[in-house]
Amino acid sequence: MPERATACMQINNIILDNFRSYAHAETAFAPGVNVIYGENGRGKTNLLEAVYLNCGLGSWRASKKEELVRWGESVMSQQSRVEIGGMERALRMAVADGRRAWTRDGVRINPSETGFMCVLFEPGELELVQGSGAKRRRFMDNALFQLRPQYRALWREYASIIQKKTSALKQGGSYLELLPEYGMKIAVLGERIASYRRALVKKLAESADLVHREMSAGREKLQVRYKTVKNGSDADNVTALLKEYEQVEIAARRCLIGVHHDDMEIEIDGRAARAFASQGQARTASVALITALREVMMQDRGEYPVLILDDVFSELDEKRRGFLVDNAMGGQVLISSCEPRRMAGPANYIEVDSLLRTKG
Repeated sequence: MPERATACMQINNIILDNFRSYAHAETAFAPGVNVIYGENGRGKTNLLEAVYLNCGLGSWRASKKEELVRWGESVMSQQSRVEIGGMERALRMAVADGRRAWTRDGVRINPSETGFMCVLFEPGELELVQGSGAKRRRFMDNALFQLRPQYRALWREYASIIQKKTSALKQGGSYLELLPEYGMKIAVLGERIASYRRALVKKLAESADLVHREMSAGREKLQVRYKTVKNGSDADNVTALLKEYEQVEIAARRCLIGVHHDDMEIEIDGRAARAFASQGQARTASVALITALREVMMQDRGEYPVLILDDVFSELDEKRRGFLVDNAMGGQVLISSCEPRRMAGPANYIEVDSLLRTKG
């Protein structure tokens, strides 16, 4: 494992108003390990979700921003005091009348400008190895949204072109005359997206293999690489592929070529993990990738991101749980658990029911 740094981002406290199950709640977090505990359905994940919003990525659970607002209300706010680069900052995210707004130290910002980073490990991340390619693309993109703020604008521009091309394919007729123009933009933007992703995956691969070897006692080798659809990574290749598959796309009425179909290929001892890994191997590889991402972020920014472990302890055995927490020492960790699980080292325990009793 890489040598640990002492610098880390952290959240010091949070105040919620009309956020999901919370009419009003506030709590403080400690450096190091924080365990949020309580029965299912009491709001543990809601609290971690609120912390995660500070990354500017939105929620991993809600497809619509209105879902974040407490039932019967029209306005929600989440206010946090966080430390970034050794300086305390005030971050706020609010939803009012269906619109979202972020501020930092009272100044309106774009969500990509919060500067706060988190690594999330929730039950869905256990599908990172054996799930669909969409899961792995989202893993790469969410990491890059935090590490490279300019990547978000690039990704949105690409997604907008794909949406327009899809609309043209479905409408047909004269709209098909726009396909060459869309194809050129898809090729150029896609090449830039692939370049960002490929650089990230190269760094992840180096760290993840070290982690995986340690967890498997040196018995297994983990290989991770960026895989482009039909070897179409550079603009010229993609342009040629788009021309070759134009009639196929018209018949299918959807975009078949582009980086929105690319993947992160994962192998264990030279065999495709998605097809051949056991459940235990897949979970070890998932833990390795999450741990590796945290290390990559530290190496890039000089401080560890906050690690959020939401309801994954029940899905992992003692060895993998211990590895996750032990390798997060030196940074801040937020863990949700039904029981006040006692950590091997010092930890701050937050009972979620005490937050529900908080009055405004």
